[in-house]
Amino acid sequence: HQSNPDEGHWVAAEAYLDGQLAGIALAEYYNINQSAQLYALEVKEEHRKKGMGLALFQFLEKELRDNEKIKAMG
Repeated sequence: HQSNPDEGHWVAAEAYLDGQLAGIALAEYYNINQSAQLYALEVKEEHRKKGMGLALFQFLEKELRDNEKIKAMG
């Protein structure tokens, strides 16, 4: 099965506190133009305003950049 360079590839990051899912981020990246789009970023209400959402976003962005999948993420 050959992958189409125009097709996106999905990536996700999860954050856990005390063994419980506390947040998740979901993005799609495209090889054709080395970009990514953030589609979902959710942090449970009791864990908001503590930087977890930013940390999830930055983790996804760093992983994609470090693996040379993207140059830009929005």
